[in-house]
Amino acid sequence: MKKILSNKTKELMHIVMNGNMSLVPVMHQLSHYRDIDKFLTWLDRNHIVGNNLTEWLQQNHQNSVLNMVKFIVSRHNKGIQNNELIFGKDWIK
Repeated sequence: MKKILSNKTKELMHIVMNGNMSLVPVMHQLSHYRDIDKFLTWLDRNHIVGNNLTEWLQQNHQNSVLNMVKFIVSRHNKGIQNNELIFGKDWIK
């Protein structure tokens, strides 16, 4: 089943990519997560966009989108016990 992205999500992706087309595969992976908008908004608010995002992924997360998502969730949930992340059902409320 093909997932259709909202205009808001597409706009956030463009903001976060900041013209860096090498981030298209990262955006594709993020698109499979239920709360992609929350992740993209967090990245934008923390000025982790474009080339900064590429470097941040390499240096801090070994180019793993899953590790990046776990990090963002842990920052969002400060102090809440870490639960396992399930692909597509990852945002801890």
